Amino acid sequence: MTIQELFSLTTEENKDLSTIRVSGTIPTAVIEQHRDGVVQKLTETTPVDGFRPGSAPSNVVTQQVGDLEIWRRCGLAAIEQAFPDIVKVTGQTPISQPNLQFTALPVHGDISFSIDFFVMPAITLPDYQTTLSSVGKREDPDPVTDDDVTNVILDVRRGLYRNAHPEKSIPTDESLLPELTNEQITSISSMCKDMESFRTHIREGLAEEKKTEKKNKHRDAILKAIMDAVGDITIPDIVVEEGAKNSFEEFKAKAERLGTTVEKYCESENMKEEDLWKELRETSRERAKTQMVLNAIREQESITPDKETVDQELKRFKDRGGEGGDEEQARIYIESALANESVLQFLEGVAEN
Repeated sequence: MTIQELFSLTTEENKDLSTIRVSGTIPTAVIEQHRDGVVQKLTETTPVDGFRPGSAPSNVVTQQVGDLEIWRRCGLAAIEQAFPDIVKVTGQTPISQPNLQFTALPVHGDISFSIDFFVMPAITLPDYQTTLSSVGKREDPDPVTDDDVTNVILDVRRGLYRNAHPEKSIPTDESLLPELTNEQITSISSMCKDMESFRTHIREGLAEEKKTEKKNKHRDAILKAIMDAVGDITIPDIVVEEGAKNSFEEFKAKAERLGTTVEKYCESENMKEEDLWKELRETSRERAKTQMVLNAIREQESITPDKETVDQELKRFKDRGGEGGDEEQARIYIESALANESVLQFLEGVAEN
């Protein structure tokens, strides 16, 4: 007998709210299977006057707790054991803590229940080739000019002047700025020993920046085209709120590192804290939409990160002082980041053809 037949399961999906309700009935025979375990746990944990903790006879404990509460706990135990199979019936993955309610709880009788949980809405992906045809190939990066390099060196010289004369304004006359010595150049970059090697180092860095800039611009265009083709996606509020809370905590920690507070930041920006929360929620919503689409493409194209690369990145995480963190959470984050990169590379390949 399947779990659906055993519990007489029915499902009801609310696509507007991205929720699913599973309703069913736990047969008395299934509930009875959990009675001994429930009574044993109650005997070990229930305080009873006149007895040391865990030493009261089970009949005394059950009399104190009551038949209804024992039966309720047996029903909970039955649901907890069967929950993974119950979820499989829906074909969905919960993204929130399930909300269980007993709709009928007769002592020594069948227990009726309903379970509500949020799920990610289904996404219909577009034809990549058609959608990305207007994006085309990535533009070549702009060449690095001598003026680009000179401007970076000027910024460094201005920084040296500011450090030496914090009470003065930085002069507009370049001749008044300090020249860089070989010792200063080496302190800025241990890879450089003189001005010639410093200029080469700057040129290479600027070239990489310009390359990255074009790559990010191309990827933004790819994602916009895909997101526009997918259309509206209803993101469950619980996902939006969780993302906004995480962003707020990061924002708060950053403010504290800079010696300020969220309140002072809002005041300086002439905004209320509720305005900040509104921005964080909107950012969270858009980030969740993008991640959902990337996940859907990943699943459709069977894109998985290379295990060896994941292990290498996890080792780097530990080497950087992440040993005390949650290794499993770190692995999940790394796998997700690498999978996203692989999906974007896949879409880049489609746009290039």
